[in-house]
Amino acid sequence: MLVERHHEVLLIEQEDEVGGLLRSRNLSSGYTFDTGTHFLVPTSIPEVNDLIFQDLPLSHCYQFKNSLLEGNYFNGVFNSVSGSIDTRTLSKDIHARGLVELLSASKDTGTHNNLKEKLVTVYGTTFTQHVFEPILRSFTGCSLEDLHPSANLPYLLTRLIVLGSEASIQIKKSDLYDSKIAWTKNSDGTSNILKLYPKTGGAGRWIAGLEERIRKLGVTIITGSSISSLEIKNANVSAVILDNTRTIELDSLVWTVPAAAFLKIAKVPITSPPPSFRPVKIFDFIFDAEILTDRHFVCCYDPDMVSFRITLYPNIPLSPRANPPHHLTVEVFSEEEDLDVLRNRVTQELITMGIIPKENKTLHFNSLEVRPGWPIITNDFFDKADETLSLAQGVANNITFVGRGKGPNSHFMVEVLEQVYGALP
Repeated sequence: MLVERHHEVLLIEQEDEVGGLLRSRNLSSGYTFDTGTHFLVPTSIPEVNDLIFQDLPLSHCYQFKNSLLEGNYFNGVFNSVSGSIDTRTLSKDIHARGLVELLSASKDTGTHNNLKEKLVTVYGTTFTQHVFEPILRSFTGCSLEDLHPSANLPYLLTRLIVLGSEASIQIKKSDLYDSKIAWTKNSDGTSNILKLYPKTGGAGRWIAGLEERIRKLGVTIITGSSISSLEIKNANVSAVILDNTRTIELDSLVWTVPAAAFLKIAKVPITSPPPSFRPVKIFDFIFDAEILTDRHFVCCYDPDMVSFRITLYPNIPLSPRANPPHHLTVEVFSEEEDLDVLRNRVTQELITMGIIPKENKTLHFNSLEVRPGWPIITNDFFDKADETLSLAQGVANNITFVGRGKGPNSHFMVEVLEQVYGALP
């Protein structure tokens, strides 16, 4: 967009490749791994879709017009028909008490002081205590009182299964209950959101096409570099200095990483607490055995396990899946540094969940660390985010903050793309 407006554009990327979490790894053997579960979703803005999908026609993608095949593991039970937690796996008395509280609870007003207050208001005390609290404490290391009311969203922890199919279908006709009660099975409901997955090259094929096109348009991309300092003249950033060596003069700056990083580079003191991150590792496996479920991805909600989301690639094609060997990716929340210990633990968790058989052989394993990790949206961090952004915006007039530069909750792909479209100078 900026090039078409006759700007000269330079993109600075700290990593060795562009794409961030949407990169893919392609083996010479033909297997492809993504950095987590990534299905591509068009935005609500036709002009944006025309721009971002020029290099990836729909005919080159698997298209999912209904719900994806999601699964989850909770309370020792593998749910092979829904990604939502089934509270009926709890003891009968706990479930009955929780159901009464949920049906009597209020709708989310969006005016809660912390996540515990929101969850108790919307779902009741029992489900908050027996479902949300242990899972989110395991994921974040924080109490619900310390988390922002939106902190459950990145973990896909929203609607709960509380009733059978027919009862859920009927009760979800109410807006009050539809927002917090899930379909019992994916197939009970419908989705009008188109999801795409490239037929070859993984999610990273989309990134590769975008990168090739902007290079052809004349955009200069510098990878493996970061901004170490700024030159500010007359209330404008006049230049950035890369890694203390290269100076690049500029007319305007679009900042896409947290505003706090800008303030640090600009040497502006801030009082807000730095964001906390949960260490995340990505494990790629190829097993000689067959995957035991047809799900596209599975979320693990067992507080005693380190696996979070498992992407099951052989299940994505719309045709009958290929024979083994089968491959998958696991997002792992753990501070364990011994990879052999952690790999063995994750492999055993896959067996316990029923995703792979007990008798298996690992034919390929690779790991990478996601830096800086998974953001933990605490109240302190969120409450100070607007203050930090305002402070950063006051440093210079020619800066546009977008994406994660705009705030702690700007990390979903569609949300960021639409925001950037509306914000670019």
